[in-house]
Amino acid sequence: MSTKLRIMWLTAVPLALFAVFALGCSPAADNGGGGDDTVSDGTTDDDGPMSDDGAGGDADSAPAATDDGAPSGAAVEWATLKGRFVYDGEAPTPAKIDVTKDVDFCGKHMLVNEELLVNSENGGIKNVIVFLDVRRGDDQPPIAPSYEESAAAEVLLDNKNCRFEPHICLLRTTQSFIIGNDDPVGHNTKIDCFDNQSINPSVPANSKEDAYKNHFTAEENLPANVSCSIHPWMSARLVVRENPYMAVSDENGDFEIKDLPAGKWTMQVYQEKSGFVDSVNVGGKDENWNKGRVEIDTSKGDIDWGDVKVKPVVFE
Repeated sequence: MSTKLRIMWLTAVPLALFAVFALGCSPAADNGGGGDDTVSDGTTDDDGPMSDDGAGGDADSAPAATDDGAPSGAAVEWATLKGRFVYDGEAPTPAKIDVTKDVDFCGKHMLVNEELLVNSENGGIKNVIVFLDVRRGDDQPPIAPSYEESAAAEVLLDNKNCRFEPHICLLRTTQSFIIGNDDPVGHNTKIDCFDNQSINPSVPANSKEDAYKNHFTAEENLPANVSCSIHPWMSARLVVRENPYMAVSDENGDFEIKDLPAGKWTMQVYQEKSGFVDSVNVGGKDENWNKGRVEIDTSKGDIDWGDVKVKPVVFE
């Protein structure tokens, strides 16, 4: 090789090596990532597509967003269901009780039939029961931490002033059931169950809160009838459920169930005189709640039914 050709060859090799090195260190893409095209379009070689916030991961494994933008795979959250039951007509007057036993004591308490109590001032219906309906064989809903403290509580049904207090007693299967008697006269408390053993204990006078204790281990599909054969006008209802998602309307017709788990659920509405509440008007629209059942979706937060107007025909 001539001296001239040897010089040209020695000059060309370093230049070629420099060009190769320069290509490997090209300027970063507009998004700030360095390297080849797979980096410049927002991906990495081993972490999969980058999210908008720069986090790596597989797009197929990311939770889908719900309509409100929250990830469907997010942790379970809780929501409140509330409303007010209103008598859609002139408020009826409850019938007075004809006291025939222990008249000296029971006769002085102005007792009335409590099957249907309507507030004459605002039409609110008292003692409407609302509970989450779980069909046999279906899984129970998750229980919110706010209910843990009361899970093993004692629930009192009292014989007081020749009536049961409360008139609608709500009980979970994890709780203890206590019958008391605050009266100076004796009672018995007969509970006719469907799924638990029925009971009928005698409750001595002035036995306060320790007259009788029991534990109902099975859920009752319907509120159980409570009565006293000594004083036949006395009646109440015992609602026994596995989960705490139940409520009873107050003297204004208002009810509230807190911390329902997010999701789609079936609520059931029951009233002592009508049975299942089915013919209603919600938000100006007539609805038929078949066997008192109504579907709700708490995945987007709290639900307020507002005034639920119940037609008088329901109670006939």
